[in-house]
Amino acid sequence: MKKGLQEGETIRIDEQRTLSSWSFSQGIAEGFVRDKNFGFVVKALMPIDRIFAIIDITMESESVFISYEEAEEFEVVLIIGGDEDE
Repeated sequence: MKKGLQEGETIRIDEQRTLSSWSFSQGIAEGFVRDKNFGFVVKALMPIDRIFAIIDITMESESVFISYEEAEEFEVVLIIGGDEDE
């Protein structure tokens, strides 16, 4: 993790994937990090034109987004160990 990374800070993430999956629930996202006891959760407002799919299942509603070619900024909302580059 970047030295001094703090909750509420905005970070840039350069995604190398064409598609990324995002939960509509902050609690669900935080649960994944807490279960692994590793990583961090970021919050984002995504433009509607990037939505590839919305998946609504019993346990979790999530969306799949098409990534931009440039790094994007996200607000850090939870940190539990890990490395910003992972």
